[in-house]
Amino acid sequence: KQNLIFEGIHHGYKPILTTRRIEYNPKTKEITITDKTSQEADLELNLHFNTNTKISRKDKGYLLNKNIYLESENSTLKDGIFSLKYGHQDKNQVIQIKKHGTSIKTLFKIYYNLRA
Repeated sequence: KQNLIFEGIHHGYKPILTTRRIEYNPKTKEITITDKTSQEADLELNLHFNTNTKISRKDKGYLLNKNIYLESENSTLKDGIFSLKYGHQDKNQVIQIKKHGTSIKTLFKIYYNLRA
């Protein structure tokens, strides 16, 4: 099986260009998201999940609903919001990743029948 890759460029923070690469490895069941900028900056990535998602700390990362493991550098769990539809907001936990530099890499590992 071959890795599936999606890559796009965002020009909304001119003069800084932002590139996101999402790569899925079907053999290892891993998704790697790499965000890069064209110059050094204070980078921040907030991962918002549905309110039904249970997030717990595990090793160097987080366990999502006991079957997805997320690992990223410089991450913290914070209170945040999730909006299922326009005009409606629910409180939820957010995984926030902050770093000064030119890239942030986030790894998702998908497990089946995993115990916390």
